[in-house]
Amino acid sequence: MQVTSRNFRYIIFGAGAVGSTIGGFLALAGKEVVLIGRKKHIATINKNGLQMNSYEKTWKVQMPAFDSIEQMQPRENDIIFLTLKTNNTQEGIFELAKKFPKSTPLFSFQNSVINEEIIASVFPKTYGGVVRMTSHFFKSGIINFRRIGRLIVGKYPKGIDEIARKVAADLQEAGFDVSLSSKIMNDKWLKLALNATSVVTAIFSNSQIDRNETNKIKIGILQEIDNVLKIAKIDSVPCSEKDKTIAAMIAHFQKPAQPYQPKIPVYNSTWQALVNKKPLEADYFLLPFLELAERYKISLPLTKEILKMCDYLEKHKLSPAYYQPNDVKKLQEKLSSFQS
Repeated sequence: MQVTSRNFRYIIFGAGAVGSTIGGFLALAGKEVVLIGRKKHIATINKNGLQMNSYEKTWKVQMPAFDSIEQMQPRENDIIFLTLKTNNTQEGIFELAKKFPKSTPLFSFQNSVINEEIIASVFPKTYGGVVRMTSHFFKSGIINFRRIGRLIVGKYPKGIDEIARKVAADLQEAGFDVSLSSKIMNDKWLKLALNATSVVTAIFSNSQIDRNETNKIKIGILQEIDNVLKIAKIDSVPCSEKDKTIAAMIAHFQKPAQPYQPKIPVYNSTWQALVNKKPLEADYFLLPFLELAERYKISLPLTKEILKMCDYLEKHKLSPAYYQPNDVKKLQEKLSSFQS
């Protein structure tokens, strides 16, 4: 595919919270967008439009939306944004490959660090994307978020080309704070560290637990992650100073926590999965670090324990904020033991 002055058509495959938000703002900016998502969500959008609520403003936008990729006809100017959960990537790629030419550029706006390799095995023109904003699937047709956030894009495994530049320009025009990364996997590993702390938020945050106490667990996990990445010689330096390094995240969590009083419900993906009794992505958030630890024969006790807790919640279909103060104390003891 050669980039010309012709505008791209953006196909958002897996249009849940993240995909709908990105697609919605691209459509508001006058870009051609098609959403592919779950039947109920798509039916609501087709009937009422997509509603996007921030803390300060509400937007409503109408755009083509389908519940199956089979309803699409490929074009030469297509760009696919993959916003599926990581556990659906393999199946989604095979489904796309039946319909779209393998020369179609595909951007993975997904968490974890395994998606791009899977995608590139089928679609050689693979790009990585990092989403630095929390979008909450409030209910079918309605997405909540605090504010329009940051997006990072780059060619996989590295580099920046004309397609990445044009996509970044379109996203910037849509209102996002956009950066181009020549080493997109560095940014993906850094985001994965942040995802690990979001798991802690989902399983512990409730009125019975002091946020400063759970932040200590986040600090412990980040210290474990920082250690294993350094040993494995994996770079997680962000492409922009706008994004916190792991050291800066630790410093942030060491500060006294401020009360969280959302103006509208906005919760992370682990929280939403627990509420909706859906499979968690915790394996994809935490296992990459644990696999590195096993390879280099080091211990990540907190990370390992948090994954066990997540597996228990998923297996028994329990709610977010399930764990109590005593569980926090036990983890802190584990942390103290590890640090000593």
